[in-house]
Amino acid sequence: MAVIGFFIFTWDSRTGTVLKSKFPTDINLSSDILMKIYQAHAYEEGGGFISLTIGALNVASYLIEDEKYYFSLLLSIEEDPDTYEDALIDAAKAVMNDLYEDRYVALLPSIFQRISIYPRLEYEQKLAMIYLDLEKRYILDRLVDDGSSTVTELLGWLKDKTNKKFIDIDSILSSLVKLGLVKVVSVKGLTSDSVFLIGDIFITRIPATSSIVQIKRYNLPEKIVNDYLDETRSFFAKYVPSIEDNEIICKAIVNPDVFKILKVLRMTPMTARGIEKMKRKVEDLNEAIKILWNSGLIRILKDKQGNEYYFLKSDIRIEKFFPSYLIDTIRKSYNNQTIANHVLIEHLNILKEEYLSNYHKKSQIAYAVEEVEFE
Repeated sequence: MAVIGFFIFTWDSRTGTVLKSKFPTDINLSSDILMKIYQAHAYEEGGGFISLTIGALNVASYLIEDEKYYFSLLLSIEEDPDTYEDALIDAAKAVMNDLYEDRYVALLPSIFQRISIYPRLEYEQKLAMIYLDLEKRYILDRLVDDGSSTVTELLGWLKDKTNKKFIDIDSILSSLVKLGLVKVVSVKGLTSDSVFLIGDIFITRIPATSSIVQIKRYNLPEKIVNDYLDETRSFFAKYVPSIEDNEIICKAIVNPDVFKILKVLRMTPMTARGIEKMKRKVEDLNEAIKILWNSGLIRILKDKQGNEYYFLKSDIRIEKFFPSYLIDTIRKSYNNQTIANHVLIEHLNILKEEYLSNYHKKSQIAYAVEEVEFE
C-alpha cells in the first residue's frame, strides 16, 4: 500500500509530542518517528510542507505553525512524498475546520482515501478539486475580475470573505501555481509578491459524441437508440451551465470509481453485463452508478426482453483555457489607474510568455491538422 497511514500530532513543551489521532488505527507509530518529524520541521524554522525519509519509510508532513498541529503521512519507500503535498494541505484544512470537540475524527476515513488517490488523479479531476475548494475558487474569481493582486491583499480579502482567522495563503497559491492557473512573482516597488492570473477553468456538460457514434455501429434495438437520442437532444435544448450544476459534476468526477466508469461510457454504451464487469476495476460499483445517475450523467434504458443498456446522457468537459479576456481587464485598469502601470506591463509580459509557450504551439498544431484535413 503506497500510503501506510495518516496521523495528527501536536507539541507540548512539557511532555513533547502528543499523538491526537491516526488512521488506520492499527498503524504502528513510535515516539521516535514523531520526534524526527518534529525536528525536521523545527530545522525549517516555520510552518509548511516538508518531506523526509525515516528508515524504510518516506514521510510527507505539513505543520500549521500558529496552531502547532502536525499532519503527517507514512509512505512506502518508493512513493514520492512531494506528490502528496496538495492533498495533505487540503486534509489539514478539513481537520482544522472541524477541530472543535474532535468532530474531525469521523472524517478521517474519507480524508485518508482522498489523500491516497490524489497523485493518480487525472488533470481534469485536479481542476475539479480546485473548483470545489471554496478558498481557491474565491481567489480565482477575484483574479478573473481584477487580473492581479498582491499576496497580502488577497490574504486580507480572503479572511474577510471566509470569516476565518487562519488561512495558509502560500499553500493555496502553490496549488494554483502547480496547475498553471496563477503565477506569483516579485514586482519592483511592491512590498508583497504579486499574483497574476494566467489560466482559467472551463466547466460544462457536453454531448457524448464518441458514444453516440458508437451506437450506430452496434445492433441495438431501434427504439432504445431513438429514445436515447431524443432524451439527449431534449436535455441539451434546456441545459444552462450554473455554479450549482458545476459543483454536482465536479463532485462526481473526483470520485475514482465514477471516473473509471465515465471514461468507458465516453467511448461506448454498455450492457448490464459490461457494467457488471467493472466490479474488477472499482471498489463500490453500486455507489458509483448511483452517483452517475443522481448527477444526471447516465441514462439506463431497457428493451422488450428486459435487457439494460447504459448510456452517457451527458459528458463533462473540465479544462484550463487561456484568459484572453484579461486584455480588456488590463486595459480598464490602465484607464482607471487602479493598478500601477509597471504591474500591468508585467502581467502582459507574463501572459505573452504563457501564450507562446503553452497555447500558441497548440493553435499551430490544430491549424496544421485542419489544413491537412481540408486538403
